Amino acid sequence: MNLKIVIGCMLVVLAASQTIADTDVCPSRNKCLIRDCGDILENDPSAVSGDYLIQPHDRRPEFMVYCEMREDGRWTVIQRREDGSENFYRTWTEYKEGFGNVHSEFWLGNEHIHRITADGNFELLIELTDHLNVMKIARYSHFRVGSERSGYTMINSGYTGTAVDEMAYHSGQQFTTSNNDNDVDDTYS
Repeated sequence: MNLKIVIGCMLVVLAASQTIADTDVCPSRNKCLIRDCGDILENDPSAVSGDYLIQPHDRRPEFMVYCEMREDGRWTVIQRREDGSENFYRTWTEYKEGFGNVHSEFWLGNEHIHRITADGNFELLIELTDHLNVMKIARYSHFRVGSERSGYTMINSGYTGTAVDEMAYHSGQQFTTSNNDNDVDDTYS
């Protein structure tokens, strides 16, 4: 499964290779648990990119995500920024719950991202495209976001790509917003 983020001309994608046994994916023949975009394609090989309801392994309420079905993986878009139409200077609660429109600019929500990445081995792909349509990528073979109790600490490692590895600095740090400064910099002080 993969998640995808587009910011300005930047696109970030989270991919996952589940290590969970699939024994409880379909507890009954009528209702399959769709934990991520990977499960969608496994249950329906003809699935196309679009909006899907998923319910990660924790069995809490399902939520809507945008899944991009590509040859290089099944990607769940977690952020998109293209044109500056959405304000990303937001509060802790807004980043926790998510905001925007998945078909334009948005943030999926820290709680949703945590729920998706809590079980399994996930991969993060960031695609950046500039105004000249030149694309750079940053790919991380391991990606996870902790719970709210951990401050939504992000863990990422295993970088490859053509973009500068800007995420290495943030690995192991708590999430910071305009009203909840948890990082080691004085950015919001």
